[in-house]
Amino acid sequence: MIAVGDATVKAANGAMIAGAVPPAERVRTRAFVRSMNNAGIALGTLVGGVPLLLNSRAGYLAVLVFNAATYLGAALIISRATRVAPAKAPASKSSSL
Repeated sequence: MIAVGDATVKAANGAMIAGAVPPAERVRTRAFVRSMNNAGIALGTLVGGVPLLLNSRAGYLAVLVFNAATYLGAALIISRATRVAPAKAPASKSSSL
């Protein structure tokens, strides 16, 4: 199930970048998005380790509340994104077999 969600996010990011970023900047933008994703995972791992170290109920609850707040923040940011026109698929060459 996680693999399906991960594939969906990758496809959505690719479509968003294709529709919002000029072709010459797409590779750079994809690299930036990937780097920021990796940095977020690293920071999340670091921050998530603190409650494990403290081993307290309050610490675990704080992580859950903080995680919910970050999801709400992300939803707010995404909801304010402007719509982009759908990207047209490149014309494919038909091959004869």
